[in-house]
Amino acid sequence: MNKSSSSLRIAAHALGACILMTSAAQAASVTVTGTFTSFVSDMNAGAAFINGIGLTSSGSPGSNGANFASNPVIFSNPTTRLDFTRSPPGTPGVWPMNGFEFIPNAAPSDVVPGQTFTLGTFRYTNGQWMPQADIAFSLTTHSAEANLDGITFSGTIRLISTSVGNDPPFNAYDEADFFYLLGNPALGSGRVFEAGNFDPSLQPSGNPGNTGDFAFTGYIGSLHPNGFVPLNAAAFTTSSIAGGPLDPATITLGGTPPVPEPSSWAMLLAGLGALGLGARRRKQPAAWPSSTAPASEQSGPVGMTGHSSPAAN
Repeated sequence: MNKSSSSLRIAAHALGACILMTSAAQAASVTVTGTFTSFVSDMNAGAAFINGIGLTSSGSPGSNGANFASNPVIFSNPTTRLDFTRSPPGTPGVWPMNGFEFIPNAAPSDVVPGQTFTLGTFRYTNGQWMPQADIAFSLTTHSAEANLDGITFSGTIRLISTSVGNDPPFNAYDEADFFYLLGNPALGSGRVFEAGNFDPSLQPSGNPGNTGDFAFTGYIGSLHPNGFVPLNAAAFTTSSIAGGPLDPATITLGGTPPVPEPSSWAMLLAGLGALGLGARRRKQPAAWPSSTAPASEQSGPVGMTGHSSPAAN
Protein backbone atom coordinates (compact mmCIF):
# COMPACT_ATOMS: atom_id res chain seq x y z
CA MET A 1 0.00 0.00 0.00
CA ASN A 2 1.38 3.42 -0.88
CA LYS A 3 1.59 6.29 1.58
CA SER A 4 -1.24 8.21 -0.12
CA SER A 5 -3.73 5.36 0.29
CA SER A 6 -2.69 4.78 3.90
CA SER A 7 -3.09 8.47 4.70
CA LEU A 8 -6.58 8.52 3.18
CA ARG A 9 -7.67 5.57 5.29
CA ILE A 10 -6.35 7.17 8.47
CA ALA A 11 -8.06 10.45 7.58
CA ALA A 12 -11.35 8.65 6.95
CA HIS A 13 -11.21 6.95 10.37
CA ALA A 14 -10.33 10.22 12.05
CA LEU A 15 -13.27 11.94 10.33
CA GLY A 16 -15.63 9.18 11.50
CA ALA A 17 -14.43 9.52 15.08
CA CYS A 18 -14.84 13.31 14.90
CA ILE A 19 -18.39 12.95 13.61
CA LEU A 20 -19.29 10.61 16.48
CA MET A 21 -17.71 12.92 19.05
CA THR A 22 -19.49 15.90 17.49
CA SER A 23 -22.80 14.05 17.80
CA ALA A 24 -22.11 13.48 21.48
CA ALA A 25 -21.19 17.13 21.95
CA GLN A 26 -24.46 18.22 20.33
CA ALA A 27 -26.57 16.22 22.80
CA ALA A 28 -28.70 18.54 24.91
CA SER A 29 -29.76 18.36 28.55
CA VAL A 30 -33.49 17.61 28.95
CA THR A 31 -35.82 17.15 31.92
CA VAL A 32 -39.49 16.19 31.95
CA THR A 33 -42.42 17.30 34.09
CA GLY A 34 -45.77 15.56 34.14
CA THR A 35 -49.18 15.69 35.77
CA PHE A 36 -52.38 13.71 35.87
CA THR A 37 -55.21 15.79 34.48
CA SER A 38 -58.35 13.72 35.10
CA PHE A 39 -59.65 10.45 36.57
CA VAL A 40 -62.74 8.44 35.64
CA SER A 41 -63.57 5.09 37.21
CA ASP A 42 -66.25 2.45 36.90
CA MET A 43 -68.10 1.98 40.18
CA ASN A 44 -70.31 -0.43 42.06
CA ALA A 45 -72.89 0.51 44.66
CA GLY A 46 -71.25 2.26 47.59
CA ALA A 47 -68.58 4.87 48.12
CA ALA A 48 -65.41 5.31 46.09
CA PHE A 49 -62.72 7.96 46.50
CA ILE A 50 -59.80 9.46 44.57
CA ASN A 51 -57.34 11.54 46.63
CA GLY A 52 -60.08 11.89 49.22
CA ILE A 53 -62.64 13.16 46.70
CA GLY A 54 -65.84 11.13 46.60
CA LEU A 55 -66.73 9.84 43.14
CA THR A 56 -70.26 10.47 41.87
CA SER A 57 -72.19 8.43 39.35
CA SER A 58 -72.61 9.70 35.81
CA GLY A 59 -75.59 7.41 35.29
CA SER A 60 -73.84 5.74 32.37
CA PRO A 61 -73.35 1.96 32.37
CA GLY A 62 -70.05 0.69 33.72
CA SER A 63 -67.76 -2.04 32.41
CA ASN A 64 -65.62 -4.88 33.75
CA GLY A 65 -68.35 -5.94 36.19
CA ALA A 66 -69.18 -2.43 37.44
CA ASN A 67 -72.68 -0.98 37.83
CA PHE A 68 -71.96 2.47 36.43
CA ALA A 69 -69.24 4.94 35.44
CA SER A 70 -68.25 7.91 37.58
CA ASN A 71 -68.21 11.55 36.62
CA PRO A 72 -64.68 12.68 35.77
CA VAL A 73 -62.56 14.28 38.49
CA ILE A 74 -60.49 17.12 37.01
CA PHE A 75 -57.22 18.07 38.69
CA SER A 76 -56.64 21.82 38.49
CA ASN A 77 -53.30 21.68 40.31
CA PRO A 78 -50.29 19.60 39.25
CA THR A 79 -50.95 16.07 40.48
CA THR A 80 -48.46 13.22 40.21
CA ARG A 81 -49.95 10.73 42.66
CA LEU A 82 -53.44 9.23 42.85
CA ASP A 83 -54.75 7.26 45.85
CA PHE A 84 -58.06 5.55 45.24
CA THR A 85 -60.15 3.13 47.25
CA ARG A 86 -63.70 1.92 47.73
CA SER A 87 -63.57 2.91 51.39
CA PRO A 88 -63.35 6.40 52.94
CA PRO A 89 -59.76 7.58 53.51
CA GLY A 90 -58.30 6.19 56.71
CA THR A 91 -60.74 3.27 56.97
CA PRO A 92 -58.86 0.19 58.24
CA GLY A 93 -59.22 -2.90 56.11
CA VAL A 94 -57.54 -6.02 54.81
CA TRP A 95 -56.61 -4.55 51.45
CA PRO A 96 -54.14 -1.66 51.02
CA MET A 97 -55.09 1.48 49.17
CA ASN A 98 -54.59 1.57 45.42
CA GLY A 99 -52.00 4.07 44.25
CA PHE A 100 -50.94 5.25 40.82
CA GLU A 101 -48.00 7.63 40.51
CA PHE A 102 -45.93 9.27 37.80
CA ILE A 103 -42.35 10.13 38.74
CA PRO A 104 -40.99 12.48 36.03
CA ASN A 105 -37.46 12.22 34.74
CA ALA A 106 -36.32 15.35 36.56
CA ALA A 107 -32.62 14.51 36.48
CA PRO A 108 -30.98 16.32 33.53
CA SER A 109 -30.13 13.81 30.81
CA ASP A 110 -28.14 14.52 27.66
CA VAL A 111 -30.19 13.30 24.72
CA VAL A 112 -30.07 13.42 20.94
CA PRO A 113 -33.21 14.27 18.94
CA GLY A 114 -35.00 11.21 17.63
CA GLN A 115 -33.52 8.79 20.17
CA THR A 116 -35.26 6.84 22.93
CA PHE A 117 -35.43 8.65 26.27
CA THR A 118 -36.86 7.70 29.67
CA LEU A 119 -39.73 10.14 30.18
CA GLY A 120 -40.43 9.02 33.73
CA THR A 121 -41.62 6.13 35.88
CA PHE A 122 -45.16 4.86 36.43
CA ARG A 123 -45.65 3.26 39.87
CA TYR A 124 -48.75 1.26 40.69
CA THR A 125 -49.75 -0.25 44.03
CA ASN A 126 -52.25 -3.06 43.53
CA GLY A 127 -54.73 -2.77 46.40
CA GLN A 128 -58.52 -2.72 46.60
CA TRP A 129 -60.53 -3.75 43.57
CA MET A 130 -61.87 -0.95 41.40
CA PRO A 131 -63.15 -2.36 38.11
CA GLN A 132 -61.59 0.04 35.59
CA ALA A 133 -60.14 3.55 35.57
CA ASP A 134 -59.07 5.96 32.84
CA ILE A 135 -56.28 8.27 33.97
CA ALA A 136 -55.40 11.20 31.67
CA PHE A 137 -51.92 12.72 31.90
CA SER A 138 -49.70 15.28 30.20
CA LEU A 139 -45.89 15.49 29.85
CA THR A 140 -43.68 18.45 28.95
CA THR A 141 -39.96 18.65 28.18
CA HIS A 142 -37.62 21.39 29.42
CA SER A 143 -34.30 22.15 27.75
CA ALA A 144 -32.02 25.05 26.85
CA GLU A 145 -32.04 23.62 23.32
CA ALA A 146 -34.99 25.26 21.55
CA ASN A 147 -35.95 22.26 19.45
CA LEU A 148 -36.15 20.05 22.56
CA ASP A 149 -37.94 22.51 24.87
CA GLY A 150 -41.68 22.68 25.47
CA ILE A 151 -42.58 19.46 23.66
CA THR A 152 -45.79 17.99 25.10
CA PHE A 153 -47.53 14.66 25.04
CA SER A 154 -51.03 13.91 26.34
CA GLY A 155 -52.43 10.43 26.76
CA THR A 156 -54.73 8.24 28.81
CA ILE A 157 -53.78 5.20 30.84
CA ARG A 158 -56.48 2.55 31.19
CA LEU A 159 -56.13 0.58 34.41
CA ILE A 160 -57.89 -2.79 34.70
CA SER A 161 -58.34 -4.30 38.14
CA THR A 162 -58.84 -8.06 38.35
CA SER A 163 -61.59 -9.33 40.63
CA VAL A 164 -59.78 -11.85 42.78
CA GLY A 165 -61.93 -14.79 43.83
CA ASN A 166 -64.40 -14.44 40.95
CA ASP A 167 -62.04 -15.47 38.16
CA PRO A 168 -61.10 -19.01 37.12
CA PRO A 169 -58.15 -20.42 39.09
CA PHE A 170 -55.46 -18.50 37.21
CA ASN A 171 -51.91 -18.10 38.49
CA ALA A 172 -50.27 -15.00 40.01
CA TYR A 173 -49.45 -13.58 36.58
CA ASP A 174 -53.00 -13.94 35.28
CA GLU A 175 -54.48 -12.32 38.39
CA ALA A 176 -52.22 -9.23 38.25
CA ASP A 177 -53.83 -5.83 37.69
CA PHE A 178 -52.67 -4.17 34.49
CA PHE A 179 -52.62 -0.90 32.58
CA TYR A 180 -51.95 0.22 29.01
CA LEU A 181 -51.92 3.37 26.90
CA LEU A 182 -55.24 3.93 25.16
CA GLY A 183 -54.83 4.29 21.41
CA ASN A 184 -51.46 2.52 21.41
CA PRO A 185 -52.02 -1.20 22.09
CA ALA A 186 -48.73 -2.07 20.38
CA LEU A 187 -46.92 -1.00 23.56
CA GLY A 188 -48.53 -3.87 25.45
CA SER A 189 -49.33 -3.58 29.14
CA GLY A 190 -47.65 -3.15 32.50
CA ARG A 191 -48.81 -5.53 35.25
CA VAL A 192 -48.42 -5.69 39.03
CA PHE A 193 -49.04 -8.69 41.26
CA GLU A 194 -51.87 -8.77 43.79
CA ALA A 195 -51.15 -8.37 47.50
CA GLY A 196 -50.54 -11.76 49.09
CA ASN A 197 -52.56 -11.14 52.27
CA PHE A 198 -55.74 -12.37 50.58
CA ASP A 199 -54.25 -15.48 48.98
CA PRO A 200 -50.51 -16.31 49.08
CA SER A 201 -50.77 -17.89 45.62
CA LEU A 202 -51.31 -14.40 44.18
CA GLN A 203 -47.60 -13.68 44.79
CA PRO A 204 -44.96 -15.46 42.71
CA SER A 205 -41.87 -17.08 44.19
CA GLY A 206 -39.91 -14.64 46.32
CA ASN A 207 -42.97 -12.55 47.25
CA PRO A 208 -41.87 -9.35 45.47
CA GLY A 209 -44.86 -7.36 46.76
CA ASN A 210 -47.65 -5.46 45.05
CA THR A 211 -45.97 -2.17 44.06
CA GLY A 212 -44.50 -2.21 40.57
CA ASP A 213 -42.34 0.39 38.80
CA PHE A 214 -42.22 0.88 35.02
CA ALA A 215 -39.98 3.17 33.00
CA PHE A 216 -42.03 4.98 30.36
CA THR A 217 -39.90 5.59 27.29
CA GLY A 218 -40.40 7.71 24.20
CA TYR A 219 -38.62 9.39 21.33
CA ILE A 220 -37.17 12.72 22.32
CA GLY A 221 -38.09 15.47 19.90
CA SER A 222 -41.64 14.14 19.47
CA LEU A 223 -42.35 12.44 22.83
CA HIS A 224 -43.98 9.62 20.88
CA PRO A 225 -44.06 6.80 23.48
CA ASN A 226 -42.44 3.51 22.59
CA GLY A 227 -42.64 1.27 25.62
CA PHE A 228 -43.01 0.29 29.26
CA VAL A 229 -39.97 -1.27 30.95
CA PRO A 230 -40.55 -3.22 34.21
CA LEU A 231 -38.01 -2.09 36.80
CA ASN A 232 -38.62 -4.31 39.84
CA ALA A 233 -39.74 -7.83 40.68
CA ALA A 234 -43.34 -6.84 41.43
CA ALA A 235 -43.71 -5.57 37.87
CA PHE A 236 -43.82 -7.31 34.52
CA THR A 237 -44.97 -6.53 31.00
CA THR A 238 -46.68 -8.47 28.24
CA SER A 239 -47.65 -7.74 24.65
CA SER A 240 -51.29 -8.41 25.55
CA ILE A 241 -53.73 -5.74 26.73
CA ALA A 242 -56.37 -8.33 27.66
CA GLY A 243 -56.99 -10.22 30.88
CA GLY A 244 -55.63 -13.69 31.63
CA PRO A 245 -54.77 -16.37 30.95
CA LEU A 246 -51.50 -15.04 29.56
CA ASP A 247 -49.08 -16.68 27.16
CA PRO A 248 -45.82 -17.08 29.15
CA ALA A 249 -43.85 -16.38 25.97
CA THR A 250 -45.18 -12.80 25.94
CA ILE A 251 -44.10 -11.96 29.51
CA THR A 252 -41.06 -9.81 30.34
CA LEU A 253 -40.14 -9.94 34.01
CA GLY A 254 -39.01 -6.91 36.00
CA GLY A 255 -35.44 -6.16 36.92
CA THR A 256 -34.10 -6.10 33.34
CA PRO A 257 -31.22 -3.60 33.01
CA PRO A 258 -32.46 -0.35 31.41
CA VAL A 259 -31.49 0.70 27.89
CA PRO A 260 -28.61 3.22 27.95
CA GLU A 261 -29.55 6.83 27.26
CA PRO A 262 -28.78 8.06 23.72
CA SER A 263 -25.93 10.27 24.91
CA SER A 264 -24.31 7.23 26.51
CA TRP A 265 -24.49 5.39 23.19
CA ALA A 266 -23.04 8.41 21.35
CA MET A 267 -20.16 8.76 23.78
CA LEU A 268 -19.53 5.00 23.69
CA LEU A 269 -19.48 4.98 19.89
CA ALA A 270 -17.16 7.98 19.84
CA GLY A 271 -14.80 6.22 22.20
CA LEU A 272 -14.92 3.01 20.19
CA GLY A 273 -14.24 4.99 17.02
CA ALA A 274 -11.17 6.56 18.56
CA LEU A 275 -9.99 3.21 19.94
CA GLY A 276 -10.55 1.57 16.58
CA LEU A 277 -8.48 4.25 14.89
CA GLY A 278 -5.63 3.76 17.32
CA ALA A 279 -5.83 -0.02 17.03
CA ARG A 280 -5.71 0.10 13.24
CA ARG A 281 -2.70 2.40 13.34
CA ARG A 282 -0.92 0.02 15.74
CA LYS A 283 -1.81 -3.03 13.64
CA GLN A 284 -0.18 -1.75 10.45
CA PRO A 285 2.48 -4.41 9.70
CA ALA A 286 6.07 -3.48 9.25
CA ALA A 287 7.33 -3.58 5.68
CA TRP A 288 8.24 -7.08 4.60
CA PRO A 289 11.93 -7.53 3.77
CA SER A 290 12.10 -7.62 0.01
CA SER A 291 14.11 -10.83 0.14
CA THR A 292 11.51 -12.83 2.15
CA ALA A 293 8.06 -11.38 1.46
CA PRO A 294 6.02 -12.84 -1.38
CA ALA A 295 5.19 -10.20 -3.94
CA SER A 296 1.45 -10.82 -3.38
CA GLU A 297 1.80 -9.89 0.30
CA GLN A 298 3.83 -6.73 -0.15
CA SER A 299 0.74 -4.84 -1.34
CA GLY A 300 -1.80 -6.13 1.23
CA PRO A 301 -4.36 -3.65 2.67
CA VAL A 302 -3.43 -1.79 5.83
CA GLY A 303 -4.42 -3.59 9.00
CA MET A 304 -4.31 -7.06 7.43
CA THR A 305 -1.95 -9.77 8.61
CA GLY A 306 -0.40 -10.34 5.24
CA HIS A 307 -2.67 -13.23 4.23
CA SER A 308 -5.12 -11.25 2.10
CA SER A 309 -5.50 -11.53 -1.60
CA PRO A 310 -3.45 -9.13 -3.72
CA ALA A 311 -4.78 -5.60 -4.13
CA ALA A 312 -3.58 -2.99 -6.54
CA ASN A 313 -2.94 0.43 -4.98
